[in-house]
Amino acid sequence: MTQQTTTDAPAPSEYGFRDRPEDLTAAQLRHLADVLDPHSTAVLQGLGVAPGQTWLDAGPGAGTISTWLADRVGPDGSVTALDTDTQHVLPHPLVDVVQADVSATDLGTAEYDGVHARLVLIHLPDRREVLGDLARALKPGAPLVISEWDCDYRDLVLDAPSRADGDLIDKYVETLISFFETIGMDSTWASKANRAMREEGLEEIRTVTYAASSAGGTGTCLLNATVSQMVEGPLLAGGMTPDELQRFRELMHDPRVVVRDYLMHTTTGRAPR
Repeated sequence: MTQQTTTDAPAPSEYGFRDRPEDLTAAQLRHLADVLDPHSTAVLQGLGVAPGQTWLDAGPGAGTISTWLADRVGPDGSVTALDTDTQHVLPHPLVDVVQADVSATDLGTAEYDGVHARLVLIHLPDRREVLGDLARALKPGAPLVISEWDCDYRDLVLDAPSRADGDLIDKYVETLISFFETIGMDSTWASKANRAMREEGLEEIRTVTYAASSAGGTGTCLLNATVSQMVEGPLLAGGMTPDELQRFRELMHDPRVVVRDYLMHTTTGRAPR
């Protein structure tokens, strides 16, 4: 049975999806996994995940990557899945679920054979300090994997029923990113991670960029429709109207619509041997 640990940590950093309805949160995490797991697992596959290793998955969401790692480090290895909200992490006998804020948790020194964090640091005001903590938690030669969306690149509409519909999707994207920037998200952080890893003393640093398209009713479109419900209040406060949000959600289920993901920058580096 998956173990669950809760730490007595201070209140977590502000996060735009906190305290949302659980059915929407579950759907959001499921869509994120559907969109991003093929890329994440392809990167991890090339890093030598092996039986007996110990991994940290920071911000595991639904825990799909934690489970993927656990299946490969077993039977003698283990994975720590650390998040402020762990109720959606999939149970696995080799996954130790820890409910805690990574910004306020002592991760130790040379504790892990690998560390993975996806769409975590982009939301943290103290992202550089947390990056340092993650780097110090690596054993000699162990990899750190940081995946973040480059939200500064926003030309996402590939096809839409009309120019007005395409403009509406653009308006949603601009309003959404503006909201997250007001609560501490750095939309350009993805492009800074490579240099930040070098400044933390990591070696063999490499960044790969990934994005795929989704038609209405699939992948990223379903994710956007869900997110639009989760942050409806901020979207309305940011200038979208109820009618525009309704039309946007219709478009996200319209197969004539094709959008691409934000550019996912996955940066890997290794602790010095």
